[in-house]
Order: sequence, then C-alpha cells, then structure tokens
Amino acid sequence: MGFFEPNLMKDTFWLFLAAFTASVVTMAVDRAIGPQIEPEEAKQAVCDTLSDWQVLEMAIAFTESRFKKDAIGKAEDTGVLQIRPIYVDEVNRLSGRDYTIEDALDPCMSLEMFNLMQEHKNPGHSIDTGIYFHNKSPYYKKTVLENADLIRRAEEMRRIIINFGDYDRR
Repeated sequence: MGFFEPNLMKDTFWLFLAAFTASVVTMAVDRAIGPQIEPEEAKQAVCDTLSDWQVLEMAIAFTESRFKKDAIGKAEDTGVLQIRPIYVDEVNRLSGRDYTIEDALDPCMSLEMFNLMQEHKNPGHSIDTGIYFHNKSPYYKKTVLENADLIRRAEEMRRIIINFGDYDRR
C-alpha cells in the first residue's frame, strides 16, 4: 500500500480533522467551566499565533509522517520529520553535537536537529529554502505548502471558536 493512496490520505485527513475538533471542543469546555482567566490574559492567548516557521515545521511533520513520532520509512528515515542517518551525521558535523538516528524518534530532538541544520544552511529562515533543504522535490514543496495552508486555516478556525461569544456576560 503506497503512502499517498487516496483512501489513506482521506482517512488521515479525517483523523486529523477529528483530533482538531476534539481539541477545539476540549478548549471550549475548559473555557466554559474551567478556571477563570483574567480577560487580558485570555485576549493575549487568543492573539498569539504560530509563526511562519512553526507552521513550516508542522507542515513538514504532517507531510512526512502525519505527526507519527515512531514513523520509520523505507530509506531508514525516522521519526516525525523522517530524518535519515546522513542528515544526523551532517547535523553532528555542523553543530558538534552527538545525535543518533534513534534521537530522531523523539519529536523535540527531531525538531532540534531540523533547526540546527536550518541555522547552518538557511540562517535567514526562508520558507522555500527550508523546504528545499529538507527535500528537494518540487512535488514535495507543493505538498508542504498546501499542508501549511491547511494548518493556517485550522489555526484561524481555532481563534474564531475561542473568540466566539467574546462579550460581557454580566
């Protein structure tokens, strides 16, 4: 079964949507019956948005593994970002660190390796260059940008839902 088969992608999308909906419902319940937050603190939390770079990281993780931290590919690519052993070696060479391919199974360490590589190869944090250094395929770039758009729209919906009913209840 191929990774990009329509049924698998459709199922994955619905799982992603279900997880997102569950988190939104949880946030709504927490807001309705959870501990009271000062209005200014709540406003600040709602105004905080993901940076373009954070969206890129999430889009790559979604594209590579559908956020599965224990994903292992056919070419020894590992973890949420599907990092290969040669990538780990290059990060170690550039940063002086001592990562292993098993470290790529930890999402935080995987992101750390990704960002260390990007700091050396893409210090300006260009989105296009960031995608290119992770995977040079033009099709990959198109897919990552589409997933980034999906994440941005989900973020916007989250903010709309959190702000719904934002009025004085007295």
